Amino acid sequence: MTTAYESGSVPQIEVRHRLRIAREHAGLEQDQLAELIGVSRNTVGNAEKGRVQPRRITINAWALACGVPASWISTGKVGDGPGNGPNPGNRD
Repeated sequence: MTTAYESGSVPQIEVRHRLRIAREHAGLEQDQLAELIGVSRNTVGNAEKGRVQPRRITINAWALACGVPASWISTGKVGDGPGNGPNPGNRD
């Protein structure tokens, strides 16, 4: 049975939001995560603000440090192979 409460659309969670969610889920501050994965705190902040699209290697390190699947950060789905994300041509 569909009700008025079940109608509408679900907002898309962007990669930048998933990066922040993953970091917060792990209980890490931006500077702590940056040190763990070997990037600057500005890199973490800029990625979370959507100013830059992190490279694949950075997403993988971010996911590992935060204990979440890299596929969830990239696509919102777990178990997808490479190239199934929003930008299949970017595999750095």
